[in-house]
Amino acid sequence: MGSLFLFGSDPAYANTTIPVVSDVSERVFYAGTGTREWGTYCKWGNGYISAEHVTRNGTPKIGPGDSIAQAFPEIDFSFIGSVDLTTDPATLPDFVVDKPALIVGFPARDRDGEVIPGRVMVQDGHKIWIELLDSDGSLPAEGVVGGISGGCVLIDGEVAGVAIENSFSPIAGTSNTFAAVVPLKTALFLHQNGMLPVAAPPVPGVQIPQPERGPRAMATPPNALPAGPVADLIEADYFIAKKAANITRVAADGGGASSSPPQPAPPPSAIEEQGFFRTGNVWTGRPGIETNPVDGRVEIPVCWLNPSALNAEGRGITKSAASLWENRANVRFVGWGQCDPNNIVGIRIRIDESGPRAWVGRDGFDKKETMWLNFSFNFWSPACQKSNPGRDWKTCVHSIAVHEFGHALGFEHEQNQLFYSVEFHNLPPAILQGYVNACAAQGVTGPTSGQPTAAVTMVGTYDPKSVMNYCFDIYSHMVDLTDTDIATTHVMYGVPQ
Repeated sequence: MGSLFLFGSDPAYANTTIPVVSDVSERVFYAGTGTREWGTYCKWGNGYISAEHVTRNGTPKIGPGDSIAQAFPEIDFSFIGSVDLTTDPATLPDFVVDKPALIVGFPARDRDGEVIPGRVMVQDGHKIWIELLDSDGSLPAEGVVGGISGGCVLIDGEVAGVAIENSFSPIAGTSNTFAAVVPLKTALFLHQNGMLPVAAPPVPGVQIPQPERGPRAMATPPNALPAGPVADLIEADYFIAKKAANITRVAADGGGASSSPPQPAPPPSAIEEQGFFRTGNVWTGRPGIETNPVDGRVEIPVCWLNPSALNAEGRGITKSAASLWENRANVRFVGWGQCDPNNIVGIRIRIDESGPRAWVGRDGFDKKETMWLNFSFNFWSPACQKSNPGRDWKTCVHSIAVHEFGHALGFEHEQNQLFYSVEFHNLPPAILQGYVNACAAQGVTGPTSGQPTAAVTMVGTYDPKSVMNYCFDIYSHMVDLTDTDIATTHVMYGVPQ
C-alpha cells in the first residue's frame, strides 16, 4: 500500500500511525508439489520471525528465501535468516491486558496486506489472545483475519510477537473475533534456556477463546471440573444457524434429506445421536483414492512423516484406534509407512509437541501435512504424560487418535450443533441446561469453530456422547464409536459389505 494507516475511530489509537505493510511484513506464498499455502513473515532485526506451521512448508515461491535459523513447533514459532538470538528478552515489549496492539500481515490472497487493530485480552498458557477490532473505515476484523499466520504483532510500534491462529468465539462484551499470538520474548527465552518460561496461571472468570484453524484442533482435557452450579453459558443469539441453507438433515437410518422444517430435538432418553460432517469433504472419487474392486471399500492412504523407535508405541495405538472406523465404515486405511515426499495423497501424520489437530476430510488432499499427534504431552495437556498417575497415557493417545481420524474422514465437531442448529430453541429448559452443563464441565462455553461456510450434513439428532463431541470426556476411558458415529459414516461412505 502506498499510504499510512490511521486508526482514529478508537480513542486508544488516536494519532497512531504505522508504516505501509510491506515495511513491517512480507507476504509468502507456497505452490507446487501439491501444496497451496499463504502466510506472512514478520521483519525483525536483520531477519524474520513467523509461525512454524508457515515456515514448515519450505522455501516460499514468493517471499524471502532465507533459511530457518531455528524452529519451535511446540509453540508454533520460527526464527528466519540473520536474527540476533542473543537479544535479551527483557528488552522486548510486554503484553499487558487491555493494551492496544496491531497485527500487520497478508491474509490469504491479499497482495496489499492489512493492519488489524486489537487489544490484549488474556494469556492462555504460552500464547496471548488479542481481541480484534474493526479498523477505521469500517473494515471488519473478521474479514481479514483468516490466513494471517505469521503476521507481525506490534506493541507501542515495536515487534512483540507473531500471530499463529484465530478464533470466532462468543464472549460477552467483545467483538467475538480473536487472534492468538506467541510473544517474541517467549521464543527467545526457549532458545536461550532450553525450556519455556513458567506460564501465568489462568485468570478466574476470564473466558478463553477457542482456536479455529484450518485443521480442526483437539480440546485440552480439563484437570478438574468446575465447582458449584454452572450458569447457562450459551447465549440465544448463538443458537441461530445463520447459514441454515447450507445444512442438510438426514435420518439416522441413512434415509433421504428431510424437506420439512426442523423439529424440536427429542430428550436424551429418546435419541441422543447426531452425526455432523462436511458434505463435500468425503474422500470418494479423489485422484489417488482407490475403491477396492472386491469389497467396495474406499482405501485412504496413511503415512508417518517422522516415524522413529521412540514413537513406535504411540503409532501402534494410533493404528489400532483408527481400526474402530475401519471396522464399522466402508473405508480402509492403507499404507502406514514412511511418507513419500513425492506422493502427497491421503492422511500424512506428523508427531510433535503441538496440540493434536487434523484437516477435515479431503481439505487435506494437497497438503504436505494433514494430521498432528502428540505422544509426549510435554507442553500440551501435561496431565496425559506417562508419569501422571491421574490419567492413563494409552487412553489419551487412543482417544485423541479416534477423534482426529474422525476429522480426517470429514467429521466436524459435534458440540457445535448446540450453537448452529435452530432445533435447540425449542428444547425444554431443563434438557438444554443439561447439555450446557456437560459442555461447561469440559470447558466448552461457545462454538469451537466459525459458522459453517461450506455445506454440511447432519445425521439424526444431537449426540452428547459422540467421539467428535468436546462436551463428552473422551479421556476418561478407551472410547468407542456411538451408533450414530457409525450411521454417519454409512451416509458418508456407504454401508460396508
